[in-house]
Formats: sequence, C-alpha cells, structure tokens
Amino acid sequence: HYGETEMDGTPFVFHGTGNEVFKGFIKALVIFGGWYLGFFALTFANESGTMNPIIFLAGMLIWQFVLILILPLAIVGSLKYRLSRSSWRGIHLSYNGTVKSMYKVMIKGFLLTVVTFGIYAPWFYVAIRKEIMTHIKFGNVSFDFVGKGGSLFGYMLLGGFLTIITLYLYIFQFQANIMNFYIDHIRAKKGAERLRFTGSITGWGLFKLLFVNGLIILVTFGLGTPHAIIRSMRYYLTHFELEGNLDFNTITQGEISEADATGDSFLDAFEMDIV
Repeated sequence: HYGETEMDGTPFVFHGTGNEVFKGFIKALVIFGGWYLGFFALTFANESGTMNPIIFLAGMLIWQFVLILILPLAIVGSLKYRLSRSSWRGIHLSYNGTVKSMYKVMIKGFLLTVVTFGIYAPWFYVAIRKEIMTHIKFGNVSFDFVGKGGSLFGYMLLGGFLTIITLYLYIFQFQANIMNFYIDHIRAKKGAERLRFTGSITGWGLFKLLFVNGLIILVTFGLGTPHAIIRSMRYYLTHFELEGNLDFNTITQGEISEADATGDSFLDAFEMDIV
C-alpha cells in the first residue's frame, strides 16, 4: 500500500518487519486476552446465578475502566510505531505525544460525554484528533487540527436528523460530510510555509464505492476482496488535495523515534485504524 501511494511523484516506504509485528502481537495478546477473559468470567458467573448482581455491576465497571486505561497506551504506541516506520524520500514521520497527555484527553472527554449524555462527544472527537495531529512530525514539518467541536456537533445534529427523516438514504452524505470535516481542518507548516488539506468525498461517491465493492465481494465469494480494498484506497486518496506553498524539496529529517508494535497490534484487535 505504501509503495503504491505517491506524493509529488515519489512513493512512500514502510520499514516495519513481520518480526516486529509478531512480537507486538504476542505482547498485545497477553494484555488483550486477559482483559477479555475477565469479561467472559463475569458474564458466565452472572448467567449461572452464582454472582451477586451488585458485584457483577461493579466488575463490569472495573472491566470498562481497564479498557479506558489500555486504549491511550495502545493509541500512542500504535502512532509511535507506525509513523516511525513510515518514510518519503528517506524522511521519516514521527509521533512525540505522550501517554500522560493522551490520558488527560481521553479521561476528560469520556467523563464529560457520560455526564452530558453524549452531547459532548463531538468536542471529544475533535480533542482526540487535535492531540494526535499536533504531535505528528514529518521531518521539519509539523501538523495541527483546527476543527471545532461546535461545528462537528452541527454536522452530526443535522446529519442525524436528515438521515432519520429520509429513512437512512442520507447516511452516505452524512458520512461524507464528517470525513470531509476531518480532512478540511488538517494543517501543515514549515517555518512561514503553510499547507491545508481539502476533501471532496461525496455521498453519491461513497454509495457507489460501497455498493460496487459489496457486489464484487459477493459475486466472487470473497476472492475479489483485494480489488475492493484497492478501489477504496484509490477513491479516498484521489478525493483530497493539498493546497498551499510548501516546498517539498526543503523538507529535512527530524528526530526519529523508536517503538515496538504492541500498541498497533492491540488496535488491530479492536479493528481501529487511526493512522
């Protein structure tokens, strides 16, 4: 995927190895497996009638709290690993965020989302993206996310309303608007040079992409899945643009960070792709 993705005529390179990913998978399996076994043990004891309901509820709350503790570790670990293994013209990307900083964002956002019955969720999503983007470096290029929670709330409120009254026909445009929101508010800078991202994903385009991909997978009994994946990647990569005066030839290497693939493997277990 990296080798077939180009910027300014030069492909990206992924330097990760199977050995790294395997070691990360084993470490994540121990953590994730223990966490999941706790869930099954609680569920089995509750259904068998051998556990006090209050103890079961307390156990489930602890189980959820452990997940909240694990996710920031996994997100930061995944970003550090995958970006440190990604390069373009020999220049590596990096992530210098900390687990402590991610904890602050996740715990604050989670608590405010709960006490506001979900209303704070758009501000939470924006805070996570800002925390991630402001700590990504591409050589001497830095990034930022300038989206506002209020704007995302408006998109989600209107999109949810239109999706319901159109019997979910608007769902594809709703998804396209959210994707474009996240793309449109990414900024990059190097000294006085500035670069912005703009998305052009449409609801009709998403519908055609997903409908045709579904047909390809269905009629080939799954053998056409690689073709469907390539179609999806090509669609998304050809529907955003870089605008600005950034000179790619003046990008120089910054500090290269090191990390293992444990966090990346853990997020894979949850099917979360944040990079």
